[in-house]
Amino acid sequence: MEWLLNLDKYSKIKDYTLTSEDADKMWETVGGSMWEIQEILARLFDHPLDEVLTAYKKEMRGIIAHYTEFDKNKLQLLEVVNKKEIVSGTDFETLPIKGSELKELLRDMVKNNILYFDPTLAVYYPQGKSYQWGIRLYFEQ
Repeated sequence: MEWLLNLDKYSKIKDYTLTSEDADKMWETVGGSMWEIQEILARLFDHPLDEVLTAYKKEMRGIIAHYTEFDKNKLQLLEVVNKKEIVSGTDFETLPIKGSELKELLRDMVKNNILYFDPTLAVYYPQGKSYQWGIRLYFEQ
């Protein structure tokens, strides 16, 4: 947030200033991912913030759609994540996929940065806020 509210100081960006409300909107969309913030900042020189954030969320939905395309197991697993956002192994018990197949699918989702695995708590959740948006929007369509 410090960076977003002081673009001139930290990034030498003088042509654009974010209000506190603008910074909150960006944080709600991508959290503290500096790479995604940088991508959004670059787009702000050509488009208004709300338009950029809406387009970015749609892009994240597209990433989820592409990743899950034609794979009902991925869809079912992400549906569990969408409902709960932070999930443990027991949350997947209702799924038809089990054992090594489930482990391999979860491993693939972590490898492809769709989900993050926190080994200290043994839980999974979306890789970041933008992926959380992508998953949420995918299931809203």
